[in-house]
Amino acid sequence: MRQARLRNGDALAGSNALAKDFFPRTSYRWLESLIEEAKFFHTGKLVLQLEEILISSSLDGPRLRGALTLAGYIGDPRLAQSVKIAWDNALDKVEVLITALWAAFRCADDEPVTCSTQSYQQFLRSRTKALRIFRRIAVAFYRT
Repeated sequence: MRQARLRNGDALAGSNALAKDFFPRTSYRWLESLIEEAKFFHTGKLVLQLEEILISSSLDGPRLRGALTLAGYIGDPRLAQSVKIAWDNALDKVEVLITALWAAFRCADDEPVTCSTQSYQQFLRSRTKALRIFRRIAVAFYRT
């Protein structure tokens, strides 16, 4: 049901559908083609809805991961600032790191997006988790 709603331009349904796993790390052709179809017909609508979702301070871990993953798949530079705000508002930065990087890299434009020193220091406190996450990111980007 969520996939059908995503195909019709519902970003919240897409975020919820993508909240369970980090799908870019493997090849899901059916999901990627569904998102491409939604993007083709509903880019503007998806971007506006995702901006709203990402700047919402009430997002929890799984829903935030889903929204960031969808933003990465959409890959629109208009989402870059919203991705940064979502990162800044995230309570557990390690939990959303992979999806935040995915979204930031895919939505990046020519303007640099900076991260607060506090956010960076908070992330560095968890070095072992960070190493595992960076290994997973390398695998995810290698496969895309």
